Amino acid sequence: MTPITIFLPDSLKAFAEEQAAALGQATIGDYLSLLLRDVRHKAVSVRLDALLLCGQDSPASILNDALLEKMEAEAALLLTQTSGGARP
Repeated sequence: MTPITIFLPDSLKAFAEEQAAALGQATIGDYLSLLLRDVRHKAVSVRLDALLLCGQDSPASILNDALLEKMEAEAALLLTQTSGGARP
């Protein structure tokens, strides 16, 4: 992992410490990692939903083996991104 440094006002640091403790996170860094993973998961979910809606509006005749393989590869990539590299 690569470390990052952020500067927070004391009141925001105190809030982050409270939230970290409330969610069972050992450190503010762990809490921020959790938040970022959640945001990434939501972004991937939005992207996947958009792809599904796009596919729903597409004529069925254009779905062929090549397109299906491309969609499966993109879905696998999205799953890998949300799970931090581990596939279910």
